[in-house]
Amino acid sequence: MQNAAPPAKPLFITDAARSLYFNAYDAVLKKYGIAANDHWVETHLGKAHVIETGNPAGKPLVLLHAAGCSAAEWYANFEALGRDYHLYAVDTPGDAGKSELRKLPLNIGDYILMLRQILDAFRLEKPALLGHSIGGFFAAGFAIAHPERVEKLILLSPVATHVPIRWYLRLMLKFTGRPGTGPHAVKTLKMQAFKGFEPEPLFADLMEHVRNYCTVEMLFPYVYSDEDLFKIEMPTYLIVGTGEPLCNYERSVKLARQKIPHIQITVLENTGHTPNMERPEETNRLLLEILKR
Repeated sequence: MQNAAPPAKPLFITDAARSLYFNAYDAVLKKYGIAANDHWVETHLGKAHVIETGNPAGKPLVLLHAAGCSAAEWYANFEALGRDYHLYAVDTPGDAGKSELRKLPLNIGDYILMLRQILDAFRLEKPALLGHSIGGFFAAGFAIAHPERVEKLILLSPVATHVPIRWYLRLMLKFTGRPGTGPHAVKTLKMQAFKGFEPEPLFADLMEHVRNYCTVEMLFPYVYSDEDLFKIEMPTYLIVGTGEPLCNYERSVKLARQKIPHIQITVLENTGHTPNMERPEETNRLLLEILKR
């Protein structure tokens, strides 16, 4: 018999820290004029917070964020994508955001079930999935398990998934996720981006709250087996920058072509790990072009 998952620790170190974080989260969306409907969906991992926004008559697009970033990371993308598409941006339980993790995830199957429960709650039969960084890892895992539930799969600078993370970054990431650990937010955001990037101040403030106040409890991403990756048969798109710091972008492109059927790849010049924040206008145009294919 499989052991039951232990209960999770609270995400925030105090209730006051939680309030500070929520206020910073809301300030990012307010600055960009995001008309968001907040939902909390009961899942087997806990309450998942989902931002619903965009065009209610449009086709559904589910957005999965990068580690530590929350659904607020799409601040520069919501408006452009939401003109034509009905957006559902998930705060992954166990990561930074407004979700509440009640039990620790044991494996990728826990995230797959959680995402399926969210899709079912909104009656989304076959949405497009857009995953950034670890969000791409989770989106790919769902596509492998439930290809019939994914219309298109868009992997934006995915972490692991099909290509190993650089060894020294794997080591560094293993020791982050606890209050007060890791570099300050502005430095972290600049390290992930191409040179010259200046982070959005309110988003950097939100990320500093994560560094100071949050205990993140998540599955560490890994490379899926070749057999599993070959199961991804829906239209799949990889977007990666030439300045990707987590892996060699040329190796990422090569392995994606070898392992994932029908994949289409776009390489963004002078771009790091966060295209949606570094080059939002170009990224938005590219995403809309992909979604309309």
